[in-house]
Amino acid sequence: MLRSDYVLDCDDLENISNNNIKIKQVKLFVTSASMAGLGTQCTRLHRFNLENLGKQDIAANLPECKAVENMAKVFAEAWRMYGNKKAAIMLIIRHNSTTVTDQRWLEYEIRHLDKSIPIIRRGFKDIIERAKLVDNKLIIDDYEIGIVYYRTGYLIEHYPTDKEWEARLMIEKSLAIKCPSIGYRLACITVLKQEIFRSGSIERLQKYFPDGEDAINRIRDLFPGLYTLDMDSEGSKNVQKALQNPNKYVLKSRKLEGDTLYDEDLVSKLNELGEDKRRAEYVLIDRIKPPVVKNYIVQSGKDVENRETVSEIGIFAAIISQGENLLINSTCGHILKTKTKSYKEGGASVDNAVEYIDSPFLV
Repeated sequence: MLRSDYVLDCDDLENISNNNIKIKQVKLFVTSASMAGLGTQCTRLHRFNLENLGKQDIAANLPECKAVENMAKVFAEAWRMYGNKKAAIMLIIRHNSTTVTDQRWLEYEIRHLDKSIPIIRRGFKDIIERAKLVDNKLIIDDYEIGIVYYRTGYLIEHYPTDKEWEARLMIEKSLAIKCPSIGYRLACITVLKQEIFRSGSIERLQKYFPDGEDAINRIRDLFPGLYTLDMDSEGSKNVQKALQNPNKYVLKSRKLEGDTLYDEDLVSKLNELGEDKRRAEYVLIDRIKPPVVKNYIVQSGKDVENRETVSEIGIFAAIISQGENLLINSTCGHILKTKTKSYKEGGASVDNAVEYIDSPFLV
């Protein structure tokens, strides 16, 4: 289960037009690709309120969101592929998670499709204490697990001891369908994207598109530029480029979920690193400049505010593969997230950043 997030990028925010605006991918989530459940309900709420006010014509411009329904269909299909009608889908969760309501919507939709599918929720502690492999089958609490769906495990702090890593390894060794497998998890880290774009690997995809080279150019154009800071002449040249125009770039750690630095923080970090080999642990990325629009912010316990905001759209997709054999590759739906103008980077569960679930309005 994937969610690929995109924002609009404009090189001249004072004169926005179709000629100077592009769409850029900012993130790819393969672990806990969340908000399909809440996003679906948000659009239903917006439609309900508009229709209640007699604004049916406006409500018709909000595209229907079926993300959680379509994701559930793929989960049910994967469960059938596993081949054991008694096998369970297991969500690996953090106890007291703030996203439990989003998780539950997916469970409800799966059960709505097929009430015979067992769905259980367990944490890493439960896996450590009670899970085992029997003939390569993953067993916990008398359930054979057909699908392991990670709603945690995407940050290094989710593995505080070796025991959590051992639990992850046991799951990887099992016959259970992993969502995601460790290979898919590693596929979205910054350093891998940098290497793919530098080595020309994308060109190998030309054979899958009727317009070949043009398709590859379109794919490349979806991503902001990534520049190495390795300890060589190219890396040093990129450092100078960033120091001269820090407002054009962001500095990102190549770790799984590393910090992103802007403006004076970027300059300070590069000056601190100097010629230290730790410089190679970072990558320089073109800074995206999204258009700013006025929007009403509705937040629990606070007055409604009219604020300057930027938005990003997430596209949900599903892949089921067996080795190199691709069994399912489908788009599932969308979600729109809106943030205040001061927002730089962060997610709904990050203390210093707030994402508001929103609905796109088609014009």
